[in-house]
Amino acid sequence: MPDLLSLLTDDALAALQAGYDYPTMRAGFTRAVIAPYGPGGAWVSAQTDHFYEIEATGAPGMAAIDRERCILAMLAGRGGAELAIHIYWGLAVGLTVPELLDIFFLAGTYGGVPAYKTGLDLLSRVLPVLQAAASDGAARTRDVLPRVAALFAPPVG
Repeated sequence: MPDLLSLLTDDALAALQAGYDYPTMRAGFTRAVIAPYGPGGAWVSAQTDHFYEIEATGAPGMAAIDRERCILAMLAGRGGAELAIHIYWGLAVGLTVPELLDIFFLAGTYGGVPAYKTGLDLLSRVLPVLQAAASDGAARTRDVLPRVAALFAPPVG
C-alpha cells in the first residue's frame, strides 16, 4: 500500500475545497438515496434537512466537518461507494488526510481491524482519483463525483 499521506497534495486539497458545491452534493444525494424509493423520501429528507442543510443556511446544529467525522467512522468497515463519496465530502468540508487516517484508526479500535483496513484500502483508491481531478482542473463537485463513482462501475466487456 502506498504512503497515504503522499497521495493528495496540499494544493490539490485546496482546489477540491475551493471547488466544493453543496447544492451539487445535495442533488447527487437526492438522486442516489431518495429517487430509488419515493416513500422513503420524507424520512431521508428529514435527515438531510437536519444534518446537511446547515451547510447552505448556516443554521445552528452539527457542523458539516463533525457530521462527516461521524459518518466516516460509521462507514469505515463497510467500504464501497458510500464511504468513497464521504471521503471526498469530508475532505471538501475541511478534513485532512491525517484526520481521515485517525478516524479509520479509531474506527478499527472499536470496530476491529477489518474496519481500519477497509478504510485504508478505500482511501488508497480514492485519493489518487481526487489528486488527478485537481491536477486536471476538474476539482468542482460536479466533476469529482463521477470520477469517484467510476471506481465502482461494473467492468465493461
